[in-house]
Amino acid sequence: MAAFAADIRQLSAVRRTFTVHVKAVIEKMVSNFSRRSKRSARGDSIRMLSTMVGALTLARAVDDEAFSREILREARRGLA
Repeated sequence: MAAFAADIRQLSAVRRTFTVHVKAVIEKMVSNFSRRSKRSARGDSIRMLSTMVGALTLARAVDDEAFSREILREARRGLA
């Protein structure tokens, strides 16, 4: 997701498939939040996926390996 999201945005034929895939991933994540309401779990799942994709994108884009690891570490801490 992190590698192709910017390109997919411009390809309408692929965008539909990507949307279906993202929704499926979110629904799988929702099923792991058994003690929360479905609405709350869906919001948490969207935030988690967005954080993971964004963190990975940033970590890959910077040219400082230590900073890259810090980005991933802090994203992980925020999700825990």
